[in-house]
Amino acid sequence: MLTEKTNNSWGLRLGSGGKFVDYCQNKKPPIIGIGWKDVPHEIAMINNWTKLRNEVKKIYKDVYEWDNEHSISSATTQIFYFHSIMRIGDLVWYYNPRTGSLFLTKITSEAKFRNFDLDKSDIDIWHYREVEKAREFAVDQVPGDLYASIRHPKQTVWNMEWATEVSEEFWSEKRKLSLEKEKKDIESAYKSLLDLIVKNIKQLNENDWEKLIAEYFKVQGGKIIGAIGGSRPIIDVEAEFNIGLLPPVTWKAQVKRYNDKQKVDWPEIQSYLNYCRPGEYFVFVSVSGFTLEAKNESNNEKLQIPVYLLEPEDIARFILKYHDKISIEMKDKINLPF
Repeated sequence: MLTEKTNNSWGLRLGSGGKFVDYCQNKKPPIIGIGWKDVPHEIAMINNWTKLRNEVKKIYKDVYEWDNEHSISSATTQIFYFHSIMRIGDLVWYYNPRTGSLFLTKITSEAKFRNFDLDKSDIDIWHYREVEKAREFAVDQVPGDLYASIRHPKQTVWNMEWATEVSEEFWSEKRKLSLEKEKKDIESAYKSLLDLIVKNIKQLNENDWEKLIAEYFKVQGGKIIGAIGGSRPIIDVEAEFNIGLLPPVTWKAQVKRYNDKQKVDWPEIQSYLNYCRPGEYFVFVSVSGFTLEAKNESNNEKLQIPVYLLEPEDIARFILKYHDKISIEMKDKINLPF
């Protein structure tokens, strides 16, 4: 049952497969509309459903020579909605299957009968209303129930009063502001969690850091070669990655846990490259970070051994992404509750 609100919202199908979307959007002003060319405007404007149905039934019988009661009632309801129930200011959703976009527009005129483009008889838009320029939304921007109603219409015109409030939010861009706020809240919560994990992993001793980097490799599909950490000469962690029929790829890692003010510089990183063979990759992990020179030089494309630098923030992001694969022992050490 429609209420006496100032506005309602509606769903509309602009032709099978949305084939009249471009036509309606390109008119100046833009329009929305329905077919039923053989129903004259004066009959379509009858503001009584029963009387309108009687007239539509006569037209169906005279023009189409059939009188399916269900089809007559369905056509009557949609014509009645479009001419007598829709109001200026109502919001209307429609979908364009060719682009996968949803559109929302606002009615600006009473219902009219098309007296232009009469040579375009293939455009089955005859009863129309002028509207504001439609606003486009991607599928992932609207709630699932709203999308389902617009995406899978069973009629040409249907009542969406249940979605009026959210439709008004989309039209006024309150929804956009709300989503932006939610996004900022999520980003803020993520940063706070990231900062907490960074703080916790910085407290790990060097031996635990080496174990953490071993997990970094294992979680991403690497097989740890040999021992981890102190008992190894020079390289702290070595992992091998097997990629299908390709030769195994070896990654070697060195972990340094200096005080916060002592950043690792390029000469120190470079000294470890002598322990890598061509075709291998080298990862340097610094709990205290790197100098600008180290960051710049590690990106040098002329390096024979590719170098990757990891700081606590990088490892914290890894932990958040793969938290379900981190060992219970390591979770306990860094106070990760999930």
